[in-house]
Amino acid sequence: MRSGRVGHSRSSAAALVGGSEGAFTPTNSGGPNPRGSLYKGQSYITAVHDLDAKRLLFATEGRDHQTVVDFAADLKAHGGDPEQVRHVCQDMSAAYAKGVGMALPNTAISCDRFHVVAMAVDAMDKVRQAEMRDQPKVVAKALGTIERKTIKGLMWGMRKNPGGWTRAQTDTMH
Repeated sequence: MRSGRVGHSRSSAAALVGGSEGAFTPTNSGGPNPRGSLYKGQSYITAVHDLDAKRLLFATEGRDHQTVVDFAADLKAHGGDPEQVRHVCQDMSAAYAKGVGMALPNTAISCDRFHVVAMAVDAMDKVRQAEMRDQPKVVAKALGTIERKTIKGLMWGMRKNPGGWTRAQTDTMH
């Protein structure tokens, strides 16, 4: 499922899986994608995509558990079987997880890459900050300096793939 801002292309990616036989093509993976707030008015829509066929299956207002329940009802109305949905890739919304549990009983949930990476970066930043705060001498010894520019380069370097590191970041990381 995908929810995000109405009228904007940015989204907090998620995906819900499609159905079985009938008007929807057979599939066993897909996803809800919440589309965000309209000018901070928080008007959301949820769009459900068939990730195998790469097509929109369902869209409705809101981003709560009821949107998944409504999708399952729509899937049934079009000849699909919610019990045949095997996988959902969604954002980390507890509401979507609740809806999947209620309406798609045989479905495994995975979280989209964007949100998993964001959580990992946040956790890494907290550890980095705690080490700098609690053990500045140990960090200075490991880096060879506690120069602010070096520390800031380390922070940004840790958020990139090693192939994208600058020469200075490469030197700092090794």
